[in-house]
Amino acid sequence: MAGVFLPAVVLLLVAAPLRAQYAQYGGEHAVSVETLFSSGDGLPFWLLHNQSGKYGNPGDAVQVLELQSRNRLEDVFGKGVDLEFGADFVAPHGEDSDVHFNELYAKARFWKLFKLEGGWFREERLLDGLSSSNTNLDRTLNARPYPKVKIATDGFVNPFSASDRITFRIEYDEGLLGDDRVVKGAHLHHKSFYLGWDVNDEYRVTVGLDHFVMWGGRHPVYGELPGFDSYLRYVLGRAGDDNFAPDDQANIAGNQLGSYNLRLDVDKDAYALAFYASHPFEDRSGMRGDNWRDNLLGASFRRKKEGLLETAVYEFMNTRNQSGAIHDLSNHLNGNDNYFNHGVYSSGYTYMGYTLASPLFSPLTTSGGFVTGIGNNRVLMHHVGLLGSVGEHMDWDARLTFTRNLGRYAAPYAPPEDQFSSYVRLRYSSPRLPVELAVALAGDVGALYPNRFGAMVSVSKTFRTGGAKQAFRD
Repeated sequence: MAGVFLPAVVLLLVAAPLRAQYAQYGGEHAVSVETLFSSGDGLPFWLLHNQSGKYGNPGDAVQVLELQSRNRLEDVFGKGVDLEFGADFVAPHGEDSDVHFNELYAKARFWKLFKLEGGWFREERLLDGLSSSNTNLDRTLNARPYPKVKIATDGFVNPFSASDRITFRIEYDEGLLGDDRVVKGAHLHHKSFYLGWDVNDEYRVTVGLDHFVMWGGRHPVYGELPGFDSYLRYVLGRAGDDNFAPDDQANIAGNQLGSYNLRLDVDKDAYALAFYASHPFEDRSGMRGDNWRDNLLGASFRRKKEGLLETAVYEFMNTRNQSGAIHDLSNHLNGNDNYFNHGVYSSGYTYMGYTLASPLFSPLTTSGGFVTGIGNNRVLMHHVGLLGSVGEHMDWDARLTFTRNLGRYAAPYAPPEDQFSSYVRLRYSSPRLPVELAVALAGDVGALYPNRFGAMVSVSKTFRTGGAKQAFRD
């Protein structure tokens, strides 16, 4: 645990006495009060999900006080070294009043080439939050941030070439998933490599790979699982040796998963387009494309002028194939990829009661107070996200999602369960008011969740301090 927090603690301690030495300081701070309620059992789907897990398990009503602070120190130790540290304190009052820091982190950027980050922090929000899964099937904003340390390039860079047409982004991080799961103290490793190509001033192609490994920890049957002494087996995707559970010896060490990701951006004078695809894999069959039918496919349109409709996102997702049902392929069982579940790490790809993947992979199954897997991962989805403004001081956004849910190969829904979830929010801010006001309406209709209607009312205030030129936080 100490290894995860050390960089964050060091940066926070160093930053405080340096205030008189940096070139620029800037801060962004906010306080908000939210009230959410529902007519049925639990909050409607889009009131609860893709909110970084901040509400916990609120039941059908919750009030939330949230305090946020993000601070930047630019040109520390001379030009080119920037620091950022911040916190997001959430105090819900409901069925599960889980008061916690949703974010508590420190980051350092070095000469716009690479950065070091530590603590609890969220990933970058894309497409104004209109995507069902932040454009990536296995790297979303659905669950609460888990503590981790990351070293990465500072966005897309290329220090090896004078041309900026070809750039790359590399990330390597290690995190902890805590004890609130079947395998206590499990680690979560992640690495990624993305390559960007600016074809010209209007077209950009990005292709990349994300790889996750759940490893180590204490299993209730197998006891202490192999740890750092088997680290290379985990991160290189090798099979387990005699120290591993039988499943990991027959397959690959740890719970391995990831995605291939492709994106095309088109930047015109009046509008911008984005087309993207995210393809999941759980094992070798997925990596070689046996499950080629399973993808998240998306397209977005954004006007560069304010208006009633400024951004529109459409996504189609299919995860019903999973390399097919189990079958024999050259004396090796193949198929039933069972996305985001695992035999040894049976809490699956989840954290604090939420999926780390797309929120559409739900509901979760529980036993003894712990998540014991994802009950529904064979899903067909159509999703629309919309955003615009009404006049100078009001904006709106909406999400409309239809899914056909088949459960899992081992526990199918018969017949499949159709579900429709909706959400629309209005937000008003004006110099005449000292606060920002927002109201949202949401509802679920279908067989997967109870039919229910809900609402959210929010009052918030944001203010800035200092005079730093810009934030470097993702």
